[in-house]
Amino acid sequence: MQQDSTTPAPVRGAIFYSGKLLLFATVGAMLGSALSQLLLSLGLALGFASYWERRPLREVFRLRPLGARGVVRAVAAGLCATVLVQVLGALAVILVERSGGKLPQYYNLTNTPFLVALLLLGVIPPICEEMAYRGYLQQALGPLGPRAGVLVTALLFGAMHGSLVRLIPLSLLGLIFGVAVQRSGSIFSSMIMHFVNNAVALSLTYFATGIPSLTVLGVPGLLLCGLGLGLLTWVLVRGFGPGEAPAGSTALPRQAVPAMALVLVPALLIYGYAASAEVRAVFRQTPPSPAPPAQQTVAPEPLSYRLLIDGKEVTATSVALDSSDALELVLVFSAPMDRASAELALRGTLPSGTGLAWPCLSPLAAKILNETLGDQVRGHLSPSWIRGKALVLPIGITRAFRSR
Repeated sequence: MQQDSTTPAPVRGAIFYSGKLLLFATVGAMLGSALSQLLLSLGLALGFASYWERRPLREVFRLRPLGARGVVRAVAAGLCATVLVQVLGALAVILVERSGGKLPQYYNLTNTPFLVALLLLGVIPPICEEMAYRGYLQQALGPLGPRAGVLVTALLFGAMHGSLVRLIPLSLLGLIFGVAVQRSGSIFSSMIMHFVNNAVALSLTYFATGIPSLTVLGVPGLLLCGLGLGLLTWVLVRGFGPGEAPAGSTALPRQAVPAMALVLVPALLIYGYAASAEVRAVFRQTPPSPAPPAQQTVAPEPLSYRLLIDGKEVTATSVALDSSDALELVLVFSAPMDRASAELALRGTLPSGTGLAWPCLSPLAAKILNETLGDQVRGHLSPSWIRGKALVLPIGITRAFRSR
């Protein structure tokens, strides 16, 4: 095992993290989810530990038995942490939607059998990511201090997912995992909790589609639930044990922290790019679907039209009309009329204020008649008006007028 004592442990951890994110961003998509986890998380962590660490890998990664009581505590804490993260996720949904955005679907698993998805997302990531973060990275950042090392690891774990919306829930999850490992002294505590979280979330995706979203609780209800779950989770995690001093905690060289920050710049740029892409997707305004083009249907034109008063056609050039007259307008078309064509014909033939020409009436009488006729038939068509190729429209005269 080759050893290197000249590079401070936090700088080695930063090199590991930035290298891991660069590899995921460049070749991770080609390898696929499972293979990239095995090679770029687990494989890279084992490689760094083998090259740089002076201690046995069992000690570096805290590969210590957990015990039955520890397993039960890890399962209980994992369930509480899972519900807590779901509550925080519901809060994020409400805040995003109130800001005019919409969260995208992060995983599309509809065509994947559940057991296959459970293996790919519920088993492999907890093992590989915990070995990488709570195993190698957290012990490498140990010289920063017992609390700082856990906190920085949790933030880097949250940022690794490339999401701004989910940064706080995922970082909090990483913090819970880190405290559990530090207090239990075993990486298996966080592996179990991580598995419980992924398995529950996956099961909800597959089998709980009809359950109402937690957003129905509203912001006050979610805040209260989050506070209670946070306290319960913290009690369960702290019950693992008194904790242990971070391995390898020694005096840190003055230049170690600036060097670590410099090495993390590529990782932060990758995170910034991914997070900005998510923000654009969340708040992208979907353009409305274009309306279908309107059908350019030409209104049927009447071949002839006649005005009947008390059943007799008007032919005189000067006619007196009053409210006692029974008027009918007869429009004759070239083809039999149905309701649709009749409505179209009326809209095209009888617009208010214009209408038909009436040589038998004076201009004033024709104008009043057309206005009365247009107001009466607009938006209303009686089936009794349709008589084969003709439309017979009764006209209600509401005011008396005399042609001049």
